[in-house]
Amino acid sequence: MRHVTHTTHTAIASGHYAQQRINEHDGSAQLIMSPDRIKDQTYFLCNMDQRQMSHARFPLGGLDKSEVRATLLPVIMCASCRACE
Repeated sequence: MRHVTHTTHTAIASGHYAQQRINEHDGSAQLIMSPDRIKDQTYFLCNMDQRQMSHARFPLGGLDKSEVRATLLPVIMCASCRACE
């Protein structure tokens, strides 16, 4: 997270299963559990402060593992095939 705040990047995407909600009034970020309770990783991220949370993105947070596999596995396999050509 330090790298993001010391470069021109404004955010970092994490593969953690977690979600965040931004308070519209004060802009603070709240960590929210993933709908996939088995894969939820908010316990690991709970010590992030507001500065860190403002730069974090959790694109997998609203998905469960089966959705991620169904969506991303074909993309990964296709990319792997092209890399070997």
